[in-house]
Amino acid sequence: MEKISDLETALCPDMYRITPLSESVSLVEIKDTKSRMYLFHPWEGILMWANRVADRYLPAGGTEYKNHFASVNYCISGRCEVCLPDNSYVYMEPGMLCIDDHKPKDGYIYPGHEYTGPEIVFDLDVLSAHPITELSAYCNYKEWLGNVLDRHNGTYLASVNTECGRLINLLFSHLTAADWKAEDYRLHLLLLLYNMVNGGTAPVTDKFYLTKGQKYIADKTEQTITEDLSRHYTIADMAAEYGISPSALKKYFEAVYGLPISFYLREKRIALAKKRLSETKDSISEIAACGYESQGKFGAVFKKCTGMSPLEYRRINYKKTNN
Repeated sequence: MEKISDLETALCPDMYRITPLSESVSLVEIKDTKSRMYLFHPWEGILMWANRVADRYLPAGGTEYKNHFASVNYCISGRCEVCLPDNSYVYMEPGMLCIDDHKPKDGYIYPGHEYTGPEIVFDLDVLSAHPITELSAYCNYKEWLGNVLDRHNGTYLASVNTECGRLINLLFSHLTAADWKAEDYRLHLLLLLYNMVNGGTAPVTDKFYLTKGQKYIADKTEQTITEDLSRHYTIADMAAEYGISPSALKKYFEAVYGLPISFYLREKRIALAKKRLSETKDSISEIAACGYESQGKFGAVFKKCTGMSPLEYRRINYKKTNN
């Protein structure tokens, strides 16, 4: 395993534990979190890793970032908050690429407590002093990064073409498996950068940017409706509490959490039901009380979401969980 570089030191402070998984990849565990990162150091000045986030918040580490960094982050699943210098917020969703050169303010927010995707970080100061010949020979990635960041005020949100998507998912799967040699990761990263530089991305222009106040309303609404999943609230009553219209509340909430309020609540209730079915001996009627007026209604919704009845789900999963 290579000696940890200055870039790794900046991005992996003492609160992170780094364990080699192979000659190429290290597992990064973050203290007091369930999240994991699979780290590879392809060249001096560049880091690449696969994120498997299982938390709502991850700290930035409190490190003093002295150099100029640019990050390329792709969302495979979940959602990730992007905070802009003007304190407006936008949210990455599956299939979205974000290129950013802003320093993190205090940490990273994942509204759904779940996020997967690869990230590439470039130390632009190191790369200016020590260019990577094998990369520069095929694509002028530094000029491309500078151009897209300048044109989009430091944050470029984009979609990617089919080939970029294939390479991204391939890199992610082999980083998490830690089963490639270093040259395999380098080759596929080179191919990915080549494709991105040569027309592989297209700007996303239809995203809704929230103010700090709008984000606060969405987050407080989520906190209210999930605090006790058996309770029922009307959108009109919740909107009136903040002095906004029901349509505005629905717009803010969906911008942050990616789903209408009713769909989001259904997902949370079904997730809780699945947990209780697999981990407890609670009766179906007791579990149905997590937000449904009857056991029959609960059973119908559960089967629609999972493809099986609550009893079928328990038969399959209870033994697995409790053995």
